[in-house]
Amino acid sequence: MSMAIVLPLAEKPKGARATRPAEGQTVRRADSSRPAAGDTLRRARIAFEDWLRNALRLASEGARGAEGLSFPRVAIEAELAGSRFGAVDIESRPPYGELAYQLARLDALAGNGRWSGAAPGELRARLLDASLEILSLFSALEAERAALMAALDPLTGLGGRRALDDCLQQEWSRMQREGRPCAVALLDIDRFKDINDRHGHMSGDQVLARFAVLLRANLRSYDGIFRYGGEEFVLCLPGVQAAAAQRLVDRIREAAGRAAFATAAGKPLRISFSAGVAELTAAAAPTQTLEFADGALYRAKAEGRNRVYLAAAAPRSERPA
Repeated sequence: MSMAIVLPLAEKPKGARATRPAEGQTVRRADSSRPAAGDTLRRARIAFEDWLRNALRLASEGARGAEGLSFPRVAIEAELAGSRFGAVDIESRPPYGELAYQLARLDALAGNGRWSGAAPGELRARLLDASLEILSLFSALEAERAALMAALDPLTGLGGRRALDDCLQQEWSRMQREGRPCAVALLDIDRFKDINDRHGHMSGDQVLARFAVLLRANLRSYDGIFRYGGEEFVLCLPGVQAAAAQRLVDRIREAAGRAAFATAAGKPLRISFSAGVAELTAAAAPTQTLEFADGALYRAKAEGRNRVYLAAAAPRSERPA
């Protein structure tokens, strides 16, 4: 009967995260010129599997062979750093901290001389014991990402309501735990029905897709951007209070007024949007905060459109188009 060998490493640190590379060491991180962020998680797993195959082969030659293969922890973590799950990065997902710890654990095993004196069978058992746990964590992250990506809006590539609920719940919990503010903005493109009626639904779709690009260009990489339905969009702005969020959304409103939109026939088209802003608080659930933002949006629409208002009163349920 075989026995799994538990790696005798240090106690798991609290809130384990991937370590930074050593000073002077260059790590390529994800940017717009690289493949989609979803591919980075897959590449990280492939890099690990390639190393594991070689390590198991060398382990059959004994400690001397296995010690000649360095563990590519920095390269794997660089790929993981670019992985996103809808509107949030990989570090927000529950299995990530455990994966970072297990990678550090295996790195310590591979690099601190623990191979010395080990028999080939024992080497393979140690590798398998650590690697099976890492592979299961990769699988858990991939399953989480697949579920979130399935909920993306196919037209704009933004998260839908399920991803929005996940993001707001996460930020609401963080706000209560750490005291970090988070603003929520509900945006509605003005007179969007007129665009569809006058220029056709293909033109309307182009406006929605272009508007999503404009939002991404004017927000931080970790801000949440969601298509809420039709011509409505929701922004989740971590670390931002409501007043600052109002100013930010107003700048985006001005940028939208200057942006080059076009109909499906290529004719220039100008758009505007109205918005309501509210801030997450411990006294209101995230869904209530969205209702407060909706009430502020109603006022912005009713008082002339093309403006951004802060939530100040009970939400209203009816809005002009």
